[in-house]
Amino acid sequence: MHLAKPANHSTNKRTPQRPRIRAWLLALALVLLIWPVRAALPAAPQSFVHDTPIFLHDNGELLLKMSVNVDDTDGLMYMLKDGASIKLDIKSLVELPRAILSNIAVAEHTFSSTLRHDPLTREFLLTLPGEEHPRRDLNLARLLDSAWKNLRIDLASLATLRAKGPDKVFQISVTLSLRHTEVPPWLAKTVMFWSWDIVPPETITLEYPPAYDPVHRF
Repeated sequence: MHLAKPANHSTNKRTPQRPRIRAWLLALALVLLIWPVRAALPAAPQSFVHDTPIFLHDNGELLLKMSVNVDDTDGLMYMLKDGASIKLDIKSLVELPRAILSNIAVAEHTFSSTLRHDPLTREFLLTLPGEEHPRRDLNLARLLDSAWKNLRIDLASLATLRAKGPDKVFQISVTLSLRHTEVPPWLAKTVMFWSWDIVPPETITLEYPPAYDPVHRF
């Protein structure tokens, strides 16, 4: 007599895959929906725009007067509206060149100005050294023009330069950088590579006294 084998009922039931597939499809649809909108926005700035710096004497100090901006203020505007917090740094270094040995550092300073957007008032806020309250404007281009058009960058005291001896020619390096001060909201939950720099740093090298004005001594 042949006994019938009992049916093999597996206790490992597979979890239905449809909800998971639907979730992935929904996420993909959202990405495809948002991507064209993000792609249509202006790109981030690519470079600085500045004039030729001018040396100034003021109360025994050597200063540099210059205008700074970026090549795409619309791109900067959208970054700020998306929650970015940005800082402009202008670092100056005055050195006494030497033929064989490394240069002698005479003085260095850093000028800093920050930018952010207030979503409640819809204003852009810009800070400047020496000003207690940030400047505000609904128009970013107008705000940058009023604040960064006539910058005065500290270089060194004239007494310090005189102490190095007569007829000395100093090398001055001015480095511009525009960076995020914190991780932008749109990158907070990603692991993709990104740079703190919004615009590649740029260094301007000058001589003081300038060759075109040998009489302009300190």
